[in-house]
Amino acid sequence: MKASAETKSSILSTLDQVWKCWSDKRWDDLIENYVPDSDLRVIGTGAGEIYLGPESLKTNWKESEGQLGKMKFLEYEDPVFSESGNVAWFSAGLKIEFPAQGGPLNIYLRCSAVFERRDDRWLIAQMHISAPLISGCLLNEKLGT
Repeated sequence: MKASAETKSSILSTLDQVWKCWSDKRWDDLIENYVPDSDLRVIGTGAGEIYLGPESLKTNWKESEGQLGKMKFLEYEDPVFSESGNVAWFSAGLKIEFPAQGGPLNIYLRCSAVFERRDDRWLIAQMHISAPLISGCLLNEKLGT
């Protein structure tokens, strides 16, 4: 059930668009990388960040815009890609950077996602991003922070 090289490339292309649109706060473009279905599910790192459906997700992005900062995606750690038919799934560590007073803050997150192939594109149907706690902080010793 390992994903083909073509599927891996397409999923990475979708994710690249997600991180770019997120960083640029282009919410209308960002939502195009998700299935338009009412059962789309996205779970974020915050206590209340559980979204069902594209409108719920898009509304949150717009309402949170001032708090999001300008996130910069850095790299994946140990990505795994699998597929079966028109469904694929992905998991990896994410290294991201947020601007902060005194210099950029590097943060390590975990990500898993389920993709559905539609019209020759892999769209996100479910995504979960979590932040591992290390002594109560969102820091990772691998990042040197």
